[in-house]
Amino acid sequence: SNQQMPEEWNYMSRGINHMMADKDGRLWMCVNNGGVITADVSPRLFTSFHLMPPLLSTRTDIINSITTDKKRNLWLGLNNCGLAMHNMSTGLTTMCNFTSSGNGITEQSEVNKVFVTSDGTLLAGTRKDGILLYKNGRLTRKYNMSNSHWLKNNCVYSFLELGDGNFLVGTWNGLCLMNIDGSGRYLNRIGTTDISRIHILAITRTGRNDYWLSLIFGIIHITGDINHPETMHAKVYSYEGTSPSVSPPDAFLNVSSNRDPKHYHLGGIFKILKDHQGRIWACTSEPGLLLYDAHLDAFVSVSHLYGIPGDNVHSMEEDSHGCLWLATNDGIARLRLSDQTNEASLKMFTIADGLPDNYYGNAVSCSLDDGRICFGNYNSVTIFHPVNFSERGKNKKAFITDIKIFNQSISEMDSYIMYDI
Repeated sequence: SNQQMPEEWNYMSRGINHMMADKDGRLWMCVNNGGVITADVSPRLFTSFHLMPPLLSTRTDIINSITTDKKRNLWLGLNNCGLAMHNMSTGLTTMCNFTSSGNGITEQSEVNKVFVTSDGTLLAGTRKDGILLYKNGRLTRKYNMSNSHWLKNNCVYSFLELGDGNFLVGTWNGLCLMNIDGSGRYLNRIGTTDISRIHILAITRTGRNDYWLSLIFGIIHITGDINHPETMHAKVYSYEGTSPSVSPPDAFLNVSSNRDPKHYHLGGIFKILKDHQGRIWACTSEPGLLLYDAHLDAFVSVSHLYGIPGDNVHSMEEDSHGCLWLATNDGIARLRLSDQTNEASLKMFTIADGLPDNYYGNAVSCSLDDGRICFGNYNSVTIFHPVNFSERGKNKKAFITDIKIFNQSISEMDSYIMYDI
């Protein structure tokens, strides 16, 4: 109400004698005895929704994974409350606590990963209960260590669809080859390399026989026919370059004490992406955004080169124009790249631009078929379309047209005063 508004802000009661909108979407108002007021009335760039009680059984939750299906639904894997589905057509969000006493499934689990297959089946990788399968909104199967000999740990992090009903599954204890019918094979070795003790957070396919495994403290590049893992080749990237050992580097090893700035400690590798130029990117908690250099055969940190704040990039997506959208500790970053990786421009988006929070250091992401990008962050989801971000002011330059001292233009001053200035 006007009674609660400070008098210096209460310009509406004073009357507005003129208003106009500029081409950048700002409204300008001339206020009686109040000067000029401006407001941004351009369309919102970001839309968000939140998961809050009573929808959630707990006051807060963490979105561990996000994906979409062909019915315009967003599926969210939650840390405490299982699965949630958001219908983007109606804007309604529902919890999916399906149960089926007939097959012994009586409760939902902590979900690390949600994945929608080409035929619409939903796979949920859980923290302690293996893999859950949903078909047509119904929880139908559960694969775990007790009923699936190929699953050596019930903590499941990632899926990659290979075709013909076959999937690669990343777990707390290595890699599995799974068929949707429940059969499978445990891949404890790739070639001569033992991968049974590594924690695979994500799996990326960049070619027919080319795969990248994201680990808690490194990256493994495997090549060859996945159906014949004994003939494949594995290469491990830990710090800068390759390591002969598959064991993850010691989490407490202080590599930063080495004064060579090219050496650094790798944190968790959350996602690996191949862009439309064929470049391989990795995002990590330390040291931020990595770019694979084929000449060095190494992943090189480029966060400081591009001015990305902090050392944490938790997720990323590429839009149709080749820009990378990054989740950071200081908001969402858009990295516009040229064909040369040493030329780039960075734009940060924060609460001031309509985000619900500045911190996206734990965000997960996915891209929709219509070009929109979604970031799930704690218990909120942010959705936007990159084409809506006009390059306001991109080619505009600031020019100094006048300098005034005590309200007197410098051009009106004596020449000796101008000389001293």
